[in-house]
Formats: sequence, structure tokens, C-alpha cells
Amino acid sequence: MVDYNQPMNQKTESLMFIFDGGVLSVEEMRAIQLRDGELSEFRLFAEELVPLEMSAPLRRRVIAAMGQASKKQAVYLENQEAE
Repeated sequence: MVDYNQPMNQKTESLMFIFDGGVLSVEEMRAIQLRDGELSEFRLFAEELVPLEMSAPLRRRVIAAMGQASKKQAVYLENQEAE
């Protein structure tokens, strides 16, 4: 999924990507190791449980990306809105 964000205030335009990593087995999930200083945690969640502490734009992006699998095509957004 790709999201184009128009320039706003001090921010330049940008592209945000979310990639589908597929389905992990229990063994693969247990083997996940985070690099020191890069990430502090990871979480897995169902669509209806997308964390509220995510920023609103990221939350909209994640929900759109989760919905793209059923559409069998890529999803293109502009400022978190489907085109």
C-alpha cells in the first residue's frame, strides 16, 4: 500500500509504504529479534484492535493496508484517503 502525502506547513511531500509480510508461524514469531536502538517493541493485532495510541494518519494507513488483501490489488491513498 502506498500513501502520497501533500506538503503541509513545514513538511515536504512524502510517500508512505506498508508491506504485507504474510502469515508467520508461531516459531517464526518467537524467532523475531529486534536490533538494539532500532525498535523497542513489536505487536501483532487484528484489524478491529488497531492500537489507539497510533497516530491518526498511521492508523488510517494500517486499516487501509489490512483491507487491500481482500481487494486483490494494490491500494493507493492520498493523505490517508482512498483514490
